[in-house]
Amino acid sequence: MAKDDSTGREQLAPYASEFIGTFFLVFTVGLNVLQNHPLGPISVGFMLVAMIFTSGTVSGGHFNPAVTFGVLLSHRELISVPKALLYVAVQMLGALAGALTVWSLLGDSFDLKPGNGYSMAQAAMVEVLYSTALVFVVLNVATLARDTKSPFQDEFAPLAIGLTLLAAAFACGAVSGCSLNPALAFGALFVHAGHHGLDSGCFALYTLCPFLGSALAAGMFYVVRQPEYDWRVLKVEKDRREGAIPDTDRGVQEKLTP
Repeated sequence: MAKDDSTGREQLAPYASEFIGTFFLVFTVGLNVLQNHPLGPISVGFMLVAMIFTSGTVSGGHFNPAVTFGVLLSHRELISVPKALLYVAVQMLGALAGALTVWSLLGDSFDLKPGNGYSMAQAAMVEVLYSTALVFVVLNVATLARDTKSPFQDEFAPLAIGLTLLAAAFACGAVSGCSLNPALAFGALFVHAGHHGLDSGCFALYTLCPFLGSALAAGMFYVVRQPEYDWRVLKVEKDRREGAIPDTDRGVQEKLTP
């Protein structure tokens, strides 16, 4: 009798999802950058929307270590530290694979650096601020407890996230290139370093600034979403994740009534 390996596949699925989504995100960014497409932000934003719609229910659709870090820092047991570290690892690998595929296709690599006329400090500022916006949106539209979010939030969450990235890219693309993603930075700069050398200052800027923005977003989320931290909400959500409560049950609202 063949051994049932469905459990193993289910355990692998979130990591495969993160790898695939990050790969296509970075691949799309690279093609748009190297071909200097004026509507590149739209292409990248809609690729993110599509990937989140495709596998958001499998892994959460992070595709970005800063998002994973923000979910972890929200302190609601949505992801464990070991799982978060594995997410970051596969996101880095997916980004590296995406950047290498761009190089193999076009024979060139792309880098990240401040735009002409802008300083490292200005690039760092917009990377932190728009990373904050991106992670704040993700936390508010994609991680709320079932009983505290609006009925149609799940259906529109990917669109809200993709539009945030699209708006950020149009707003600060000329300033910093609008990475907002340490995995993207790692993949792009690692491949680019093989041909042109590594700029350690840019590498630090584009890998660390999104994490700072993520921490700011988690703090803002804690301030504006206090009902998410009610012990009754946290308990019901934990029971739901563990299967003790049916996923369709919205009965916690009665429990929240004094």
